Amino acid sequence: MKKLVAVGLGVAGMIAVGLAVYKFVGVPDVAVRESAHLSATELSDQGLKAYYAHDLEAAIASYTLSLKRDPNNSLTYLRRGTALQEQGQFEAASADYTQAIKLNTFGTETEAALRSMRGHTFARLGKAKEALEDYDQSIALNPVLPKSYRERATLKLVTGGIGDAKPDYEAVLKIVPNDRTAQLGLGIVHYWERDWAKAAAYFALIREKSKQDAEIAMWSVLARLRNNESVKETEYQDIDQNKWPGQIIAHLLGHEISLDKYIEDAAAKNDPQIADYICRGSFAAFALIQIKQKVEKTAEEYAKISNGGSYLDSVSGLMEKCGVASIERVIVQNEIKYLKAQHP
Repeated sequence: MKKLVAVGLGVAGMIAVGLAVYKFVGVPDVAVRESAHLSATELSDQGLKAYYAHDLEAAIASYTLSLKRDPNNSLTYLRRGTALQEQGQFEAASADYTQAIKLNTFGTETEAALRSMRGHTFARLGKAKEALEDYDQSIALNPVLPKSYRERATLKLVTGGIGDAKPDYEAVLKIVPNDRTAQLGLGIVHYWERDWAKAAAYFALIREKSKQDAEIAMWSVLARLRNNESVKETEYQDIDQNKWPGQIIAHLLGHEISLDKYIEDAAAKNDPQIADYICRGSFAAFALIQIKQKVEKTAEEYAKISNGGSYLDSVSGLMEKCGVASIERVIVQNEIKYLKAQHP
């Protein structure tokens, strides 16, 4: 079920609006017969029914007809913006949210939610500055809206402002105790800060509720190993270690699994997730090298790190595959900066 936020006609007339992460599928060119007997409000409500029936094409068509009859209806712009966002049409969605904000007559809480939603579309379009401005205004209008803190923190996380994300995640937990996203975010922040014990503690909290989540397990293993903890394979037996990113966990736990070979095989098969494999595989391999360097200090490969030589440059180049909005990329960049400062 989608996570929902209520927005709309006050307490009595709220509508539920989906706020997931969306894939691009495009807005279809749909010919819809206009029903002469339906009012703008009825067409908008018809679109909402189609939305809840997961027929986004029909929903968008009904909203568009409704707006032809009543081009000043904030609620219908909001509804169409949500449907467009779910289809991956972030530019069009942000334009509808802008109109909804301009025409909004429902008060500050609704405007706060609208700005949070538009911030999400800006973030997906790579407009970090505009997104942060919307999140800032949303929080100023409604300081108890967890979504705005959560998304502002995550945006800071993937754009390099990891330290600045901590207060926002902490604010989320004050409003929604045990919020999974905030706990994960704080774990990553502490990992970035090289506070392995606190990172491991946050990942452990999430692991209690998500034993089969390989993503969380990967972070958990990494933080615990870097904290010099003894990690038993039986603790992660719920993870399918033959399925990505389970192979990373198996590799970290000492199995003879070559991540390089796995990535090469995926590339040969034109696997669409190849960039993700390279990104997270390189991230985990680099972390493991740092862990082993700490206890072994003999292998030539680890010695290269302390010299700040070409190995660090090659790792940095591999992490470019992650893209700009990548937590792993930001963390590795910080680690390389730290290592070079330690061994100038």
